Amino acid sequence: MRLFACALMAVTLLYNGTAFGDDNPVVEGADQLYRLCNYSDQPSKSACFGFIGGVFEVAANNPIDGIRSCPPSLTNVLKAQRLTLKWIAAHPNKKLEPASRAIAEALAEAFPCGKSK
Repeated sequence: MRLFACALMAVTLLYNGTAFGDDNPVVEGADQLYRLCNYSDQPSKSACFGFIGGVFEVAANNPIDGIRSCPPSLTNVLKAQRLTLKWIAAHPNKKLEPASRAIAEALAEAFPCGKSK
């Protein structure tokens, strides 16, 4: 629960544009998230991890924009981050969609939910 609260705070700060001051863009689109995650400085790496971690925590238990994923119980945020960045790179036509939706799509592709019988 504490991890979820921290991740949610990171997401909130990024959406408000206050995490790194006014010089840094707000993370809204998948392309902005991808760029943030590829910066080499520690604050950017932490913000990337927190943003993806927050969305991952929500997506693991709830659909996002109607997109549902079913990650195995031992899937961690680092794996979700790697999958997301790989997915964004492989789908340049989705670069302008909301970052949270891109994460949800990446997770749903990697961890589809089985059909119930």
